[in-house]
Amino acid sequence: METFLELECKGIGHEKINLGFILNTLEFSKKINFIADQSHIETLQRQLPESINKKINYYSIELPKKHYKILSIWHYFKIFKSLKSILKETDKIILLSFFSWNLIGLKLFLLFNPSRDKRFFFICHGVLEFLYDLKSFKRFKKYLKSKNIHVLLTKLSISLFSKGNFQFIFLSKHIEKNFRSKIGNTLNIDFRSMLIPYKFDEISKKGKVENLTFGTIGKGDLNATFKVLEKHPNLDFSIIRAIDTNRFTSFPNCKFFNQKNRLTREQIEEEIKKVDYLLYFYSEDSYTLSMSGALVDAINYLKPIIFLKNECISYYNNLYEIGIECKDLKDMLQKISSQKQLKMNYPILTENIEKLKNKFSQNDFNLLWNKT
Repeated sequence: METFLELECKGIGHEKINLGFILNTLEFSKKINFIADQSHIETLQRQLPESINKKINYYSIELPKKHYKILSIWHYFKIFKSLKSILKETDKIILLSFFSWNLIGLKLFLLFNPSRDKRFFFICHGVLEFLYDLKSFKRFKKYLKSKNIHVLLTKLSISLFSKGNFQFIFLSKHIEKNFRSKIGNTLNIDFRSMLIPYKFDEISKKGKVENLTFGTIGKGDLNATFKVLEKHPNLDFSIIRAIDTNRFTSFPNCKFFNQKNRLTREQIEEEIKKVDYLLYFYSEDSYTLSMSGALVDAINYLKPIIFLKNECISYYNNLYEIGIECKDLKDMLQKISSQKQLKMNYPILTENIEKLKNKFSQNDFNLLWNKT
């Protein structure tokens, strides 16, 4: 039996991805364990039919309120200790997210409770980016604050699991390529890559579009967004995230959410369905060692993208042409001005995105777990 551990996310965090892991695994497993914060469990349960929920043993845990403090190592150790009987009855343990302190907590637990007959899988999200950041002194400096000290121990904590029945899972092929060239010679771990799992929705693609609507989703770049709207003040635009500013009120056709709480999945879905093109302002080397969840949202909802050249997005665009790559912000502004061309490209791009979406949906978890 597989046991999934979500040691970071609450509420809707990573919920589409974790649902993807659950649904794919249940295609060949009769029952699984899922351990997470109660708010995350409830989020997943609401999106799964009762027939699927019956196949899942849910266990609630209390995550540290301030996970970045070093004392959280002890908190995570106690979490693993409380799960001892559950972990004892499983042969595959999957950490759906991790960082330094919970890895060290797990290592302490295993010192007292050796598990040589079990296999551990560590799902890599943004944590590998720290390894890349720490190679640059300019980036290194931002992690010297006490709040971020756990970042400095990223490499050490991962190396604790370099030998034995431990495997790290990269959620895109471009990560594997970059890891080998930028990090691999300094960190010897067992890894493999796969397409990111995701609970995709059945979405009908649009045909022709008349009046284009643009938007951003995820963390984005508010300064770059503001420059786009300064150049095109009457653009129909939606900022699909919670922001703590009213600076966009001067743009009559821009919708945004000035609130502290993150948007609900229902709000995100309602807004993204209205958008025709999504804009991405990632720097070229961002997502070098991770997968953009916001990109997978675009793929899910069949939304063509306009983006700055980027390690992650460019990789998928080169495979399927799912959007329009721009050299810089000036180039992006020019592309947005060419609305006639954007309308002509729209049907072709959405068709390509649908092909990529189908490719993502064909993940073979049988191979991932080496199960025959």
